[in-house]
Amino acid sequence: MTNYQVQFILPVDNPEKNVRITRRKATVMFEVPINHPDAHKMGFMDLVAAADLSGLLGLCTPLNNKRLTPKKESIKE
Repeated sequence: MTNYQVQFILPVDNPEKNVRITRRKATVMFEVPINHPDAHKMGFMDLVAAADLSGLLGLCTPLNNKRLTPKKESIKE
């Protein structure tokens, strides 16, 4: 299960392009401008989409901590 926190930051110009996402240990942290139109209605996937749209990904998926390809087994004949 993913733990996440939302921190509201000061109003900014163009709030839809200023949603940040970072990861701290096992928690994903979102920084959302208080003047974002949907600031208080956003769920996890909305926050991820907003961060992706803004291009301010400092992230962060659990895949970064795991091996993406399995170890190759030696082939014995």
